[in-house]
Amino acid sequence: MLGSAEERGISPIKGFSCSPLPGGLYWTIVMTIVGYASTLSTFVNFALHRAFWSSAVLLVITLNGIRLQMVFMTSIKRLQWNIATTLRTGFLQPSLRQWLEIPICSKHAITVFIMAFTNLLVDGSFVSSAMQVGSYLLSVWTVICTDVDAHMGGDMCQAGRALVKQAEYGWLKSMLLLFWSGCHVAGSIASTALIMKVWHPVLGIALFVPGGWVKLAELDVPWWKKIIIFFSEPIEVLTFSTSSVFGFPLFVTGVMQYLDVPPNLGNVRAWPLVVANTFRLSVSAALLAQYIADFLHAHMFQDKLFEAVIVAQVLILVPLDIIAMVILTATNRSWRAGIQNEEAANAMLEIARSLIVWEDEDEE
Repeated sequence: MLGSAEERGISPIKGFSCSPLPGGLYWTIVMTIVGYASTLSTFVNFALHRAFWSSAVLLVITLNGIRLQMVFMTSIKRLQWNIATTLRTGFLQPSLRQWLEIPICSKHAITVFIMAFTNLLVDGSFVSSAMQVGSYLLSVWTVICTDVDAHMGGDMCQAGRALVKQAEYGWLKSMLLLFWSGCHVAGSIASTALIMKVWHPVLGIALFVPGGWVKLAELDVPWWKKIIIFFSEPIEVLTFSTSSVFGFPLFVTGVMQYLDVPPNLGNVRAWPLVVANTFRLSVSAALLAQYIADFLHAHMFQDKLFEAVIVAQVLILVPLDIIAMVILTATNRSWRAGIQNEEAANAMLEIARSLIVWEDEDEE
C-alpha cells in the first residue's frame, strides 16, 4: 500500500498543498448532484410552460451525462477508491477529475445555452423566473470554474495555482483571471441567447463557427469528429482551454500509466481565437443594439426578470471581455504567441509522477 504524499516525495513547488483533504472535494461532489437537481427543475419548468422540445433535449442531455459517468466510473468501489486516494495524496486523481468534469462538458456547457434561450421565450412568475436565474447562473459558474482550471494547467491546476500564488501579485492575477473568465463565458452565452431569440438559433450557432474552426483546425481527428465535438462539447469553442494566460501546459495525465510523458494539448497561441471571439461578440453587439435599446426604453426589467439579467450581462460583460482580450493580446507575449513555461511544465510533471496513483500500483 502506497503512503501519503509526504512519504512518497513531492515536487519542490513552494506553497503546493498536500493536505489530506484537497479543498472542496466533497463540496464539488455535492455540487455535481445539485447541478443535476437544478437541471431537473428547469426540465419541469419548461414542461409546465409547454416548451416540450427544450424539456426533451434537457432530459436527453442529462441522462447522457449520467450514462457517461456510469461508463467512466464502472462501480461504487472504484469511485470510493479514487476518493480515498485523493484524500490520502492530497492530489485530485485523473480518473476522479474526469468523472467530475463529465457533467460540465457533456451537460452544463450545452444546457446553459438551451436554458438561456428557452427562458427568454417563457413567461413565468417572478418566483419561477428567479429560480431559473439561479439555475442558469449555477451552470455558468461551473463553466467558468472549468475555464479557470484550464488556464491553471487543467489536470495539474492544483500545481498551477501554487505557482501563481507564489508569483508576484499572484492573488491579484488569479482574481483578474476569474473576473475575465466570468465576463467571457457569461457575456458569450448571454449574447448568443439573445441572438437566438431576436434573429434565429442557427445564426447564434453560426457565429461560433470561426472560433470553432480556429480551435479545432489543428486537432488530429477526422473532420466529422470535429463537427461532433463542435456541437457536443461547446465548452471547447467557448473558452480558451488550450491557451493558458500563464503559459502553463495542458497535460493529459490520465494516460500516464502507460506514457511517462503524457500528451500536452497546450500552450497554443491565442491571438487567432481572440480575433474570432472579438468578431463574434462585435457582430452580436451590432445585431442586438436596437433590440436592447428598445428593451431598456420599455422598462421591462420588472416583468421580465430573466431577460433583464441576460440584457445586463450583454451590456456590461461583453465590452469588458473585448477590452480584456485586447489588453491580454497586447501585453502577454507568452499567451499571444503560445510560449510554454518549461519550468512550470517540468515541475507539474514531477508532481504528477509523485502523486498520481493507479489501482494496480496501489495493490502492490
